[in-house]
Amino acid sequence: MQMQRIVVFLPPAAVKACDVAASKYGSNRSEVVRLAVAEGMRRAVEALDRLREVRLLEAAGAGAARVWKARGASKRSRSRDSLDPDRAVSMLLEYGRAARATDPEIAPQQLRAGLQMHAQVIGVSPDDIEDVLVDVIGQMFGEPQVQPVDDPSQPPE
Repeated sequence: MQMQRIVVFLPPAAVKACDVAASKYGSNRSEVVRLAVAEGMRRAVEALDRLREVRLLEAAGAGAARVWKARGASKRSRSRDSLDPDRAVSMLLEYGRAARATDPEIAPQQLRAGLQMHAQVIGVSPDDIEDVLVDVIGQMFGEPQVQPVDDPSQPPE
């Protein structure tokens, strides 16, 4: 099989994981990366499709979101195609911990922005994103998941 050399930049944790897998299975880092890419390509294409949809909606603005909803994307059909919120929390915690391992001084708001984009990419329902993010940030930074309100009779801001 003819191969082509490409340069890939990975975070240190991913490089270490490749090295561990290579030594465990008597292989080398390139083979581990090659297999990971081949095996993960289907999921990557699915994530890229979702990311493209997010970008198209963002580019078209609120008008596109209304058109998308008008095409019959009910809450029930969206949730059927969306990632389970509990699974999403687990995946985002893993993603967030990797980000904090890379940059331990990352601010919660900065991490939240990255988590929000990643949530859209992995397929979290737009209706669930806020609840999932509150849960993840709360677990990562020890912040309470429910904030007290001044006047409970008033709607949230």
